[in-house]
Amino acid sequence: MNKRMVAMLAAAGLAGTIAGAAPLKVQQVGGDAHWVAHLDVEKLWAGPFGGLLKNELATSPAKAKIDAVAMIFGLDPYKDIRGLTVYGQATGERQGVMLVDAKLDQERILTFLRAAPGYASKAYKNSTLHHWIDEREAAKDAAAGDRWGAFHGTDLIVVGNTEALVTAALDVLNGQRSALKAGDQIGGYPVDGTGAILMAAVAMPAPPPADAQSPAGADQRAMILQNVQGLSLRLVETGTTLDLTALLRTKTPETASFVEQLLKGLQAFGVLSQGKKPALAQLVQAITINASGTDVKAQLVYGSQDLITLSRMLKPKVHVEPAPEPAAATAATEPAATPAPEAKP
Repeated sequence: MNKRMVAMLAAAGLAGTIAGAAPLKVQQVGGDAHWVAHLDVEKLWAGPFGGLLKNELATSPAKAKIDAVAMIFGLDPYKDIRGLTVYGQATGERQGVMLVDAKLDQERILTFLRAAPGYASKAYKNSTLHHWIDEREAAKDAAAGDRWGAFHGTDLIVVGNTEALVTAALDVLNGQRSALKAGDQIGGYPVDGTGAILMAAVAMPAPPPADAQSPAGADQRAMILQNVQGLSLRLVETGTTLDLTALLRTKTPETASFVEQLLKGLQAFGVLSQGKKPALAQLVQAITINASGTDVKAQLVYGSQDLITLSRMLKPKVHVEPAPEPAAATAATEPAATPAPEAKP
């Protein structure tokens, strides 16, 4: 979601940047979802990496923005924002809905929201829908600027790019539309965030049929996409170590073996291309890739402090132009002008 949005979307943007959610509540996710992602930053802040991240934010340029949004909405970003879940039926930038579970002053949010461009409200069953326009996005694409949101109860905000996405999400929350159940799967993987800081499950969409005139490389990519069913992602923290594991479900062991070799080739290329950044090359090299049956597993186990140190090293250096010398000082250093010779009679 776009952090430039006002009011509810600004709060949601803050959640997406610095805060997160309590454990995933599958009953809040539509039963027809083809993808879901969940962030549990209550768990993040409670761990060693969260402590290091807080210290980094306290001294980063982002601190001023965090403080400003916190002041506007009257919240403690490390305690009051509890829930962040995004899900959708189709892939695409504007195809998902976001649920933010937070301790917020709704009237305070509405005060800012009503001043947003294109603001309007309408009733929907027992809820009120709020519509506004993100002018920067609308300047690129009118449809991309539409924003819809609603409050559900006292602590849940629903935000989406279309009215249909938000109303469908409200129906799920109100038990008027089917929801996921414990043990349900997406893309062949269980939708379960237990113990994870971050989790995602994706059912890969069916690709278009390969063109007979496509190059050989394109045919290989199409073959891979046609044989990939799902993706799972989990980030957990054990002690001072982060473990990021991605699983790719394919239709056949042969496809899994092919994808394994392809990913290992990309990994080798990534290591070689980071010759001037040995720390980043070491990070890429630390990823293990293995195929087992129809699954391909890519795993990165990395120290929390090492990751923070690496992020510092990769920050772009800000070039500061030297300030021009004062005019008086410049004049004082210039040689005095030679007077013109007097004209002789």
